[in-house]
Amino acid sequence: MIGVAVMSQFEFVMTVVSVFMSFGVVRLLDGLRAALNVDRRYWVHSAWVLIRLASYVVLWWGSWSVREFESWNLLRFALWLVPFGLLYLQVTALVTTRPNDVQDWRVHFYEIRTWFFATNVFFIVSLFLTTSVFGGVPVVHPISISYLIIFVVSVAGYFSDSHKVQAAIVLIALFNLVLGWGGQIFDPATLIPPEALNP
Repeated sequence: MIGVAVMSQFEFVMTVVSVFMSFGVVRLLDGLRAALNVDRRYWVHSAWVLIRLASYVVLWWGSWSVREFESWNLLRFALWLVPFGLLYLQVTALVTTRPNDVQDWRVHFYEIRTWFFATNVFFIVSLFLTTSVFGGVPVVHPISISYLIIFVVSVAGYFSDSHKVQAAIVLIALFNLVLGWGGQIFDPATLIPPEALNP
């Protein structure tokens, strides 16, 4: 008799997450050439596009840390999807559905700035909640400090249309991505140890 493989809850959840992620990655890659066009690009915008591409990689890799979580229900499933949905909303604002029609990415960035950073505030809050709910990550933790930094600079980005401020924010975000998130998620098990998932 042939055995039938049964999909785990983690695999079931990640199937839907991968659909969300694929939409965002495809949108970013579709807009990347136009965003990097020498005649139209704005380096702050280009940097955010690359940071958001990297964010998908980091979030996908970090999702492995909840592979042994067993207490899934509809509410937790919905909560887990929220960051991926918010990230997609940011992506569609960054590169639009018609990137080749954008004549000046600097103008475009400042037009969508408040939406982008407001969404980023909710994105960071949702990440904090998911790591707390799924992994019991304490408030004082390196990843929480990373979230706090991006929360603060996102609020600043929402209120400021200064190029210097925006340049500083994107550099902080890049630094934070590499040292904050990256340092915790190169090995997903270091973010949320398996024993913390199902006490």
